[in-house]
This record gives sequence, structure tokens and C-alpha cells, in this order.
Amino acid sequence: MKARKAGHPTELREAKQLAVHWHKQAKTLDSGVEEMKRIAKNWRTEAHSYKEMCKRYEKQSNLLGLVIRWPND
Repeated sequence: MKARKAGHPTELREAKQLAVHWHKQAKTLDSGVEEMKRIAKNWRTEAHSYKEMCKRYEKQSNLLGLVIRWPND
């Protein structure tokens, strides 16, 4: 079997194909990360809305003299 020189055209082609493949994979992961960041931001916004709603209900119940008991209390 004959030894191939470094930089043989087949090796270069394979290396280029791998580079293209991993570049595409990285772009896919980047877009996935951006999507997860967007979802997390939406969840934080929603959590904040629920927190504000709970504060309003607590204030209303205090005005009415009611006690809110959570299931785990």
C-alpha cells in the first residue's frame, strides 16, 4: 500500500466537506439557542404577569379580609 502525502486532494475534499458539515451544524445550534432564548424570555414575561396578578389578588383579598390558603400550606 502506497503512503499518501499530506494534503492529498481526496483528504482536502473530505476536510472541506467536514468543515461545511460542521459549519451547518453550528448554524443550526445557533438558531436553536436563539429560539430557546426567545422562549425563555416569553416565559419570564409570563411569570412576571402571573406574579403581578397574584399581588393584585392578594391585595384584593386583604381588602376583603380573606385569607388565601395555598394547597401546600
